[in-house]
Amino acid sequence: MKKQLRVIICLFLCAGILLSLCPYGHNSEHNCIGEDCQVCRDIALQREISRALFMCLFCGGAAFTASQLTVLMLLSADKSKKSLNLVDNKVKLTA
Repeated sequence: MKKQLRVIICLFLCAGILLSLCPYGHNSEHNCIGEDCQVCRDIALQREISRALFMCLFCGGAAFTASQLTVLMLLSADKSKKSLNLVDNKVKLTA
């Protein structure tokens, strides 16, 4: 049940992020009144939020990939280290 709830919350967040970009595309060619145009400020705010969000996702993905690669390299180094040590592998020498 918890896994399904997490998936539903994730889908709602993704839909909210994608739908927040719709006014930017819809109002890009509006009838501007000058410096104090509310639509221009909203478009600039949406642009900054989307840029920050995508940078966070990119940095998070890069950090996750780097951590997974580090774990993979450590696991492969640990396996090769075990195969070279006879005492840790409890090899009995017989004559």
